[in-house]
Amino acid sequence: MGITSKGKDAEELFIKITGAIEIADKARGDCNLDGNDVEVKFADGGTANQVRACKYIPLVVLSNEQWYVVPPNEIVAIAQYRAGQHGKNSFENLTITVSVLASRGFKTDRFELKQAVLAAVATGNKYPRLKAVMLDIPVQTKALANSQKELVCNVLREETNQTGGI
Repeated sequence: MGITSKGKDAEELFIKITGAIEIADKARGDCNLDGNDVEVKFADGGTANQVRACKYIPLVVLSNEQWYVVPPNEIVAIAQYRAGQHGKNSFENLTITVSVLASRGFKTDRFELKQAVLAAVATGNKYPRLKAVMLDIPVQTKALANSQKELVCNVLREETNQTGGI
């Protein structure tokens, strides 16, 4: 069973336990619980992959039948000291180990899962400025990428007379 399949199983179990609904637009998150988007990860081997702090939504992790619920502000706090998973910006994409989640007290009983997620939403909402900054990161990243592409294309054109692909 692949990682994606295991992740889907974790989402389905989360939905069954909490009554959440699946989100079709995965850019928002995996599930919606009482009007709140939630990211659900299966931590195969003790690591949650492709965590996106810039979504600023709660993270729910399932590993070895143990649930962890992380408020969005805490994901940001963890990300600030880490390297990115697939690039430099850890706020866009990072890995988080289950040992880090356990050491920070995010273990949650399955019978308290729904309440823990709603509490994580409330905790994250206490930091509106942080939320605004995080939600702006993808916008800034796209603008930077476009600016860099334009610069490189201009230099290529000026120095090599190339206007298309190389």
